[in-house]
Parts: sequence; C-alpha cells; structure tokens
Amino acid sequence: MAEEKKKEVFPVLPVSNWWDLRKRFRQTIPTAKITDTYLSSVLSIGILTARNLLSPLKRMGILEQDGVPRDRAKAWRDDEQYPQVCESIRKEIYPQELVEAFPR
Repeated sequence: MAEEKKKEVFPVLPVSNWWDLRKRFRQTIPTAKITDTYLSSVLSIGILTARNLLSPLKRMGILEQDGVPRDRAKAWRDDEQYPQVCESIRKEIYPQELVEAFPR
C-alpha cells in the first residue's frame, strides 16, 4: 500500500479575531503571556474558541510558545510595519506553490 502523505495544516485565524486582536494590541500589548482567558475576554468569544486561537498566533510568530508576545506582535500592530510583517508570515509558513496558487 502506498505511503500516505501527512496533510499539513496551516494556521487560520478568523478575520474578525485578527482585526479585533490587532486593534487591542494597538492600545496595549500585555507583557505577561497571552492565555485563552485573555483572548476570550478581549475578543468576547468562548474559552474553547479562544484556546483554538493560541496555536495559530504562535505558529505565525505573534506569540512565543509560552504565550508571551514577540517583537513581531509589536510590529504587527503598527500600520507602517504591518505589510512587511504579513509578508514575512506568508513566506515563513506557506509553501511557494500555495502562494502562487492564490496570488494577492
């Protein structure tokens, strides 16, 4: 039997959560770690939904593995740096063939 390829899963963040969290970070970025409780509170979402957002934020380099915001979080919230941050995320995470399949 042919060996099955493991399907790679790419990080997904709902659009409203993306913009709401960015807006919140523009006000202030916590110095402590970001938790599911924090996300649930600031995004007005359920705790399980919030828990599901932690992994994509870590994978995109917004948060460290322990949940502490990275320098990228500071750049992500800044309008001038935002395009470069998004481009860096795109290049780091998504394979070239996928980027080419869905050009901007």
